[in-house]
Amino acid sequence: MVILKTKIPTSLALACCLITAFVPVTLNYVRAKDDTTQTSYGLVSKLSLDEIPKEIERIQKRLKRCTDRDKASKIKYRIGLLYFKDSKLDRVESIFDDIANDKDAPLLIRICSLNMSAQTARLFGDDRRTLEIFDKLIHLCERNVSDSQNKDALEYLHCSALVSKAELYELRQKYDSSIEQCRLLLELFRDKENETLKQKFGPSAHERLAQLYLRHGNYESYYKTIANIKNKFPDCKRMPILELEAESVRLIADSDLAKNWSRKSSQAPAIVAGMLGIDADKDYQKKIARTFQTLCQKYQDSEWALLLNYHYAWLLDSINDDEKASVILDKIYSAKSETTLKGTLADFVPTLKAYAAIQNAIILAERQDCKKALNVLKKIELSSNNNHLSKLKESVIKSTQILKREVPKK
Repeated sequence: MVILKTKIPTSLALACCLITAFVPVTLNYVRAKDDTTQTSYGLVSKLSLDEIPKEIERIQKRLKRCTDRDKASKIKYRIGLLYFKDSKLDRVESIFDDIANDKDAPLLIRICSLNMSAQTARLFGDDRRTLEIFDKLIHLCERNVSDSQNKDALEYLHCSALVSKAELYELRQKYDSSIEQCRLLLELFRDKENETLKQKFGPSAHERLAQLYLRHGNYESYYKTIANIKNKFPDCKRMPILELEAESVRLIADSDLAKNWSRKSSQAPAIVAGMLGIDADKDYQKKIARTFQTLCQKYQDSEWALLLNYHYAWLLDSINDDEKASVILDKIYSAKSETTLKGTLADFVPTLKAYAAIQNAIILAERQDCKKALNVLKKIELSSNNNHLSKLKESVIKSTQILKREVPKK
């Protein structure tokens, strides 16, 4: 029979790549005296979908009685957010367009409405209109840069629009245009004193720029930009993964695969693992394994430690050091909460640990230790909505049970 030799996909590594979320920018800077003008997205987000129609009806009645134009604009904005959350995009578009074009509406409300109009246009797949609206938003921010009352909000919206444009161009494979947006964003930082803004957008802007250089095949600019992140943003939480990817890219660039790979750094560690498993020199394998091990040791206290070790274990398995790989994978699955990924990556921890346990079970089964492999698999706890992992787990269990019957007991 076919021995269990199925690699776990690197979907987790891909998922952990920095992806700019297309989330509504909120009016955190708008303060109101009563709930008729509380227009922040935070309040809207707390409502369930079932509550939205009644809430819209309630504040529409308030809107009819409102005689203050500023307050009316804020109420309309909140209605637009409610329709947006309820996926009533046909209504959303007209509401935010009306506010954005109302020159008597407060500046910040108009710019936030432009942001929401752009998001809506993008959801409709209208890239041309999306870019046009973001350009209007950026123009308004630049014209009102001296507005001290809304300075922080305008700078945030300006940066966010440039990021969104860069992302959209990249998705459409217009890499030169995406690079230009990243450069404009970095130039904007040089003229701003807002350190919070730099820390929020700076690392991701540099990282996107590095990825774009790589897609172009410009390796030197890629390496230089990654180095800039380390120098300019020493507290960048993604630095462990960026270093691992950069080291992996160097290995690929010096190999026969340099001309034929996707040039996506997130895939580089997996490609290196596969590359070393194919007729590679033993001394070379050990050298690369030490590189991965050094990074794991360097960042052992990082929130990325588990993912680094996952890549290291995969590499070890590829070069047939399965015993050491099994030990590392077991440690990943057994890791306590305080040593797991944190913050925005918390949702990926269970997935990572499950993949590690399944891969460990496969290694154990290949070594004919089927009893231990089945014990590992039975301990894996999965959420009810993780259909893919559940099917994968059951498939490996069935294969291991068959293998257990066909090989001598161990």
